[in-house]
Order: sequence, then C-alpha cells, then structure tokens
Amino acid sequence: MNQIQELQYENNLLRKLGTRQGFFQHYFEQLPKHRTMPECFNAINDTYCDLFGEWRFESYYSFRRSLEYHRKKNK
Repeated sequence: MNQIQELQYENNLLRKLGTRQGFFQHYFEQLPKHRTMPECFNAINDTYCDLFGEWRFESYYSFRRSLEYHRKKNK
C-alpha cells in the first residue's frame, strides 16, 4: 500500500470507529479474523486508542453491555 492509500484507509477507519454503530459494525466484520470475541474487541479497542488517544470502552464487559443495550433499543 502506498502512503496515500494508507492515509485513505486510516481516514475511513477514523470515520467508522468514531461512531458507536461503526465500532460495532467493524467488530462484526473483524470477528472472523480472530480466535475469540474478546481478542477481536481488544484489537479494535487498541486501534481506536491509537487513532483517538483514548479507549472507546473500558473493558470487553462494558462493550458487551453497550452492544446489548443498542440491540434492544433498535428492535
């Protein structure tokens, strides 16, 4: 990947992970690439921290709680 493509990918990822819905969507897209759900969450939360300088969720537990709330709310 050249530098422009890397910046475009990072920009798209910033836009996606910047919203709660986008974070959830990215989690489910990346899930098949990881052995466990917490491993997938940690990888995405680490990426979020690298991009934004803070964690999106404090823990896998808080992520799951937020995900369940979001699912119930959107039924």
